[in-house]
Amino acid sequence: MPFRQTLLRQCFLSIANCVPSKIRFLFSVRLAFLVLLSFFLFVPARAAAPFFQTYAQHDGLAGDYITSVAFAPDGAAWIGTARG
Repeated sequence: MPFRQTLLRQCFLSIANCVPSKIRFLFSVRLAFLVLLSFFLFVPARAAAPFFQTYAQHDGLAGDYITSVAFAPDGAAWIGTARG
């Protein structure tokens, strides 16, 4: 069997052996880059940090520890503490 036919047969049997190692390395680097890029493209965007306002006894609360919170239909928040 001529050398060329033997080489082609080997290529069909194992295509990875016919590709030089440098090309395989570059392919794997490109593949890893595409996987990482696709991960960052499809991660949902994060929402802005919520705004918190802190209240304490010196702001008019009956106590510093909140035991319950209730929301009225008009959007007002009623806060209950151990002292009222």
